[in-house]
Amino acid sequence: MKKVVYSLGCSWMVPNWNMAAANGSPPETHLIELMKADGIEVIQHASNGSSNSSTIRRALECKTQPTHIIWCQTDPYRDRQTEHGQPYGEGNAHWYLRSAYQDFSKLVRCWPNAKIAVIGGLTPLHVSMYRFFGTRISYIKIDWMKEILDRDIHVQTIISKNVNTVSIPTDGYGYSMSIDKNDVLQWMTLQDLDNAQRRMTAMAMSKLFPDNGHPGDVAHSLLYADLKASGFLT
Repeated sequence: MKKVVYSLGCSWMVPNWNMAAANGSPPETHLIELMKADGIEVIQHASNGSSNSSTIRRALECKTQPTHIIWCQTDPYRDRQTEHGQPYGEGNAHWYLRSAYQDFSKLVRCWPNAKIAVIGGLTPLHVSMYRFFGTRISYIKIDWMKEILDRDIHVQTIISKNVNTVSIPTDGYGYSMSIDKNDVLQWMTLQDLDNAQRRMTAMAMSKLFPDNGHPGDVAHSLLYADLKASGFLT
């Protein structure tokens, strides 16, 4: 049977490294293009700068039956604003994630025979996801960003040699916000903000994030190999 994959997420799931301003890996080395090269049909619901809710909504509107669904979670604070820039709500990061998980569970129920992969991309997955669709997950990666950074010897060497450098946080939200601390600290924690900034700094140091903000060819090649080795793409 032909494989049909729904791709959900932000720019991490979009092979757009051929932009003139970016120094990233070639588009053909991205997970999406690697799947296409193997004859897998990909229906792209991910887009640059997308929020979790908007990418899930696009997938819910699609009528083509998927055999597989891959969602790479982005920054939940992107859900704080609608597509028209108006405030959507005043919840914290985990509140927005739970809302996204509720929406994603609707998508999962729409396609009961599809295999489900959930990846913590720009931000790590939250434990509350298991309550909504945990038993349906065929493949899970809690924190892809940290996994990549932990693999980068250059980053790890800097951390180990500099006593003033704190190890890479396992949590952090707020990447996509324009940071005015007097404003954002009314509705997000200083710890979240500091963790996000530390993780962004680590990405900027890492050769595995060649454009300083997106996983490169090595990371995507390893992810694709892992998806296949786990049996997810069978």
